[in-house]
Amino acid sequence: MMKTRDLMRMLLNINGWHTKKKYVVIASDDWGGIRNASIQSRQNLIKLGLNMEDNRFDRYDTLESNKDMDELFNVLLKYKDCQGNHPVFSAITNVANPDFEKIKAYEYSKYFYELMDVTLATNENSNKVMDYYKKGIELNIFRPELHGREHVQVNWLMQDIQNRNSLIFKAFENKYWYLSQEYIENQKRRWYGAAFDVANFDDIILQEQIIEESTQLFSSLFGYESIYFTPPSGVYSEKIEKKMLTCGIKLVDVPIKQKMPLGNDRYKLKIHYTGQQSSSGIHYLIRNALFEPNMFGCNEAVDVCLSAMEINFKLNLPIIISNHRTSFVGSIDVKNREMGLKSFDLLLKKMLVKWPDIEFVSPSTLYTNFVK
Repeated sequence: MMKTRDLMRMLLNINGWHTKKKYVVIASDDWGGIRNASIQSRQNLIKLGLNMEDNRFDRYDTLESNKDMDELFNVLLKYKDCQGNHPVFSAITNVANPDFEKIKAYEYSKYFYELMDVTLATNENSNKVMDYYKKGIELNIFRPELHGREHVQVNWLMQDIQNRNSLIFKAFENKYWYLSQEYIENQKRRWYGAAFDVANFDDIILQEQIIEESTQLFSSLFGYESIYFTPPSGVYSEKIEKKMLTCGIKLVDVPIKQKMPLGNDRYKLKIHYTGQQSSSGIHYLIRNALFEPNMFGCNEAVDVCLSAMEINFKLNLPIIISNHRTSFVGSIDVKNREMGLKSFDLLLKKMLVKWPDIEFVSPSTLYTNFVK
């Protein structure tokens, strides 16, 4: 018997993109961005009283390392689809991070960012990661897509770190800003990690600037435009969609149920389906399968993903697998990477046996296959 959730998804997608072809997109968030700056930084945050264990991102996530990239590529290169193509791993990438030292030098009065290639180059374990990015693009196995400039709501951060006694200030001194709601002293803030959340019109003005800068920086870093954009935390105002379009973004990754910010702590609920087009002309993409080994465990993560794929293939929908970098990084705990890659290897093996006619595509390719 079909579950209520699956029935709702089927009804929502009646007017969406359908195909008899078995397209599979692998969308993995948070590449290029800082979460835990280092093991020592994480220990400092624990001493400040932050719970860094309950959340899997705080427990494992950090900059991708040379070793992480090498071992991920080894798995991707093992498999090919019915067209002879390796899996395309869409790395949803933040092109910059806060420039902590420069912000500190200006007494926390002004915001500065540094490009992700600088962040990676200054980390000994990550100093070859950009070379892997370039190699992955060349081999069409690792394709960066846009996750915005940085994974932080800049206006909120800069306003709140003015209080030198605040927890966000102390956390930021340790290159961290992902405070959960229980630790945020300013109750008007939902989460600093939601880079495009909105409190007032000033946020919209800055975010339009950030969209323009991030698309330009992306092209400069990777040599092509990303027409696909995943807003951090799935939050943004529809008021910036026209700016997205003028900057070359055509496809936006959104939740099936999205809380669209209106400002002044007000939100409206919007319901989406893959292929839906907004009044501004943007198309929406909805993730419909989940693969998170450090959420479910090695084997269960595979089963959860395959079950979702089976339902959506029966509905003649393309598969968009949701994932995060934290599944594959090992600098904090090498066992996390080992389990994640073992599970990913098993997932690719099983899906290709079950559906040998699978075609691995990027979000951009999926868009061009449906929008002529």
